[in-house]
Amino acid sequence: ATFLVNAAMAVGLVVAGRVATGRLAAAGRCRRLVQHRTVLIGGGAISAELAQILRTHPRYGLHVVGFVDDAVGCVAQAVLPQLGRLADLERLVGHTAVDVVLIADGDFAERDLLDVVRTPAARECDLLVVPRLPDFAMQTGLGDHIGSIPVYRIRTPTLPGPARLVKRAFDVVASGVALVAIAPRIGVLLHLSS
Repeated sequence: ATFLVNAAMAVGLVVAGRVATGRLAAAGRCRRLVQHRTVLIGGGAISAELAQILRTHPRYGLHVVGFVDDAVGCVAQAVLPQLGRLADLERLVGHTAVDVVLIADGDFAERDLLDVVRTPAARECDLLVVPRLPDFAMQTGLGDHIGSIPVYRIRTPTLPGPARLVKRAFDVVASGVALVAIAPRIGVLLHLSS
């Protein structure tokens, strides 16, 4: 009985913690306090639609700074600045402090795209991809979406040194505070069960 009570409390605390952190993150995004600087790869119609959705709906937490594409006169230029060509991505990631790369539609060879997203600077970024056939991807129910556009997360970067230490310190402090807060209740339950 004691085990079941403790297990139920643990599950309840985990769910409550997930809900609380999810709501905090959503509130921070909606108030534009939490924004990930994003560069789009591709300047086609899907890129333009993504840029408009992300500009009007901050809940996604992505702030698009521009796009790269090898084509000239892209559709996305109506809503975003073209920051350069595909080969310029590595330089742009460093200069614009981008932490998310979102691959959409554009005029570039897939081999060139793979080479660019595997560069050291791009590897540090979160990599999101709009599938080539979005209508089929919507039917599978996998991945995530921005508006009605399906998006797949290819990789999430690991936190660098100081950020990892800050996250670890936060985890330890939050866990300690939660343990101190529920310790009296656990003590009462253990006393009642014995």
